[in-house]
Amino acid sequence: MSSTAFRPGIQGLRAVAVLTVLIFHVWPAAMPGGYVGVDVFFVISGYLITGLLLRELERDRTIGIARFYARRIRRLLPASTLVLVAVALLTFTLPPPQWRGVAWEVVASALYFENWWLAAQSVDYLAADNAPGPLQHFWSLSIEEQFYFVWPLLMIAGGALCTRRNWPLRPVLGAALGTVFVISLALSVHETIHAPQAAYFVSHTRFWELALGGLLAVAGARATIPGEAAKIVAALVGLAAIAASAMLYSGATAFPGYAALLPTLGTALVLMSGSAAARFAPHRLLENRAAMWIGDLAYSIYLWHWPAIVFYRAWTGNVPGLWDGFMLIAVSVFLAALSKHYVEDRFRERGATPAIARSLAGGFATILLCLASAAVVFAVIESQRPGELTARNYPGAAALTDAAPVPAGIAPAPPLSQVLEDIAAAYSNGCHLDIGETEPRVCGYGAPDGGFHIMLIGDSHAASWLPAFDKLAGARGWRMTAHTKSACPMVLGRLAKDPSCFVWGENMLREVAREKPDLVVLAMSADNMIVGGGTREERFPLLVAAMRRTVEALRAEGASVAVMRDTPRFAFDPPTCLSADPGCAAREADAFPLPDPMPSAFGRDPAVPVIDMTHAFCADGTCPMVVGNVTVWRDYHHFTQTYAHTLAPALGRELDKAIAALPGEPQRAAQ
Repeated sequence: MSSTAFRPGIQGLRAVAVLTVLIFHVWPAAMPGGYVGVDVFFVISGYLITGLLLRELERDRTIGIARFYARRIRRLLPASTLVLVAVALLTFTLPPPQWRGVAWEVVASALYFENWWLAAQSVDYLAADNAPGPLQHFWSLSIEEQFYFVWPLLMIAGGALCTRRNWPLRPVLGAALGTVFVISLALSVHETIHAPQAAYFVSHTRFWELALGGLLAVAGARATIPGEAAKIVAALVGLAAIAASAMLYSGATAFPGYAALLPTLGTALVLMSGSAAARFAPHRLLENRAAMWIGDLAYSIYLWHWPAIVFYRAWTGNVPGLWDGFMLIAVSVFLAALSKHYVEDRFRERGATPAIARSLAGGFATILLCLASAAVVFAVIESQRPGELTARNYPGAAALTDAAPVPAGIAPAPPLSQVLEDIAAAYSNGCHLDIGETEPRVCGYGAPDGGFHIMLIGDSHAASWLPAFDKLAGARGWRMTAHTKSACPMVLGRLAKDPSCFVWGENMLREVAREKPDLVVLAMSADNMIVGGGTREERFPLLVAAMRRTVEALRAEGASVAVMRDTPRFAFDPPTCLSADPGCAAREADAFPLPDPMPSAFGRDPAVPVIDMTHAFCADGTCPMVVGNVTVWRDYHHFTQTYAHTLAPALGRELDKAIAALPGEPQRAAQ
């Protein structure tokens, strides 16, 4: 986002870009497509930086890479380091469940791979509901720096080739950028269709936007629109394209893909229009003193605005309204003005240029400072890790199911700063299938040579039960296998969440026929829906019917089947609630907001027992968030691995009842 040759209109265009992003983040409903401001920045950046490098390459026949990166360091790192360190220090004012995520974002932002970190989080089913971090906006800065890590080297190679072959430089660079543009745009369209969450953040779906700006720089005067009237029309059309995308696009728009062409080509038109002196030319608006001042602060405003919004929401619990929204904008501009004057301008090229080696060393030092600040957060988190979790001090579910005594004065485990990572090992050892995967992966638990074989099948709610089933199977000498997949219960029907669920379900039917378990236990989230028209309530009977077909198919393969009632789900995030109120709890009547297909399908079928573990989560009409000194919930509908371990005895008793209700063969095998 730095400039080379000064053009007032570009500063005004930068102001348009940053204000668009700012309004979108403060008042999303007012400008639902305001995220396109980032795309405007990409085109401007590609235009300015390519122009700077091209002038040097034409003048010197090469590019001073060390000098280029030294300039980037002095331009970007002082202000970004200030923001990253400030966020790291303020992390402890956020709810503890967010601490680790923020620390990782400090690392990712300091090393400029924040976009890839967010892409990974966007396709992580368990991370999808996490609160947004205060550094998510660094994803766009990461893409820019990744582009500029590669593009100057390609320009040097192109310049050397042109010198050796006596080829004209600009057409060769234009061909290179055109290739990047076409390939990256094609990938952007493809990924936006097939992997929309990750496509928004990954570099290869965005490089074409920087390449577009670079193409304008390489084209030079040939890309400048001649004639005053034509300039005015081009600028008006370009600004209208940016405004239309900002106002008409929304979170439902498939983006970037084809949709990103509207704001980026609009930006290109404004750049191509150059400057116009007519009284009513839009250039006058872009070149006025206020627009240029905002444009000059654009980088710093962009750095500060999102942390200000995130911390405000975390501290107050409020979504910005009109007046506090204006307050946040004022705070962002104020912090930007301070950091630009006292930090940015101190390190930019003024007077004698600092030695390149000193700039590079300073950049390395600032990165180390950011990493050290993240390390402090990690160290605090690790210091809260509890010692041995004895049944006496941490009875967990037994406090509800067996009236076990609960010692006072013991900090709950896992601590809130570690609760998001307290998940079944299946997520880390490859046993749990992700969205899109369809081939069953056999993972064994309990006693490998056990005589009784129990198979657990289901979605992430089934995976939450894995530690309890594993502990129970090991204690009883049972063999256990588990097949779990994010967002996919075993339903012989097409689910709305993930089309691959149907294929996985068919594959699982064959797996059951091959393995021949003594008992299949099905568990699932109640929020699943079958594809079709109508509301959730109207489609619910379709899900119930699909579950019945599924169980009939399993039984036709010779399997005995039991099903589990779903566990509670809440309208709030339990760890965040516990951060504010250690006694946080919910009414049991509110903890089951959705109709559950399992008891609806099999509640009156004696051949298919329904295992109901509600009593291990709720008592006397209340569902506490901490039970027996154990933190129960890692998010609003998945319970922790630590709590799952304490569920094993109560689960065993309910399984015994289910097995006893089945025809005799499973009973004999389980004994």
